Amino acid sequence: MELSNIYYDRDSYVETASGNKVSRKSLVAGAQNIVLTGKVIIQCDAVLRGDLANIRTGRYCIISKGVVIRPPFKKFAKG
Repeated sequence: MELSNIYYDRDSYVETASGNKVSRKSLVAGAQNIVLTGKVIIQCDAVLRGDLANIRTGRYCIISKGVVIRPPFKKFAKG
């Protein structure tokens, strides 16, 4: 199975210096606590809640439409 190319409109995305593409229609709360490693794409209507705790992504991740990334409600003593 071969994947098709996906093209993004430059007006609806912000591109960072490390090659990340963040949709203008996504919600990024607490941006100082969010680390996008490189070549990450955040599509529209995605929510990243960095105001609750730190969030780190790997390289070449695609965060799709309607996804909510937040820390767990409960913190455990051993990790």
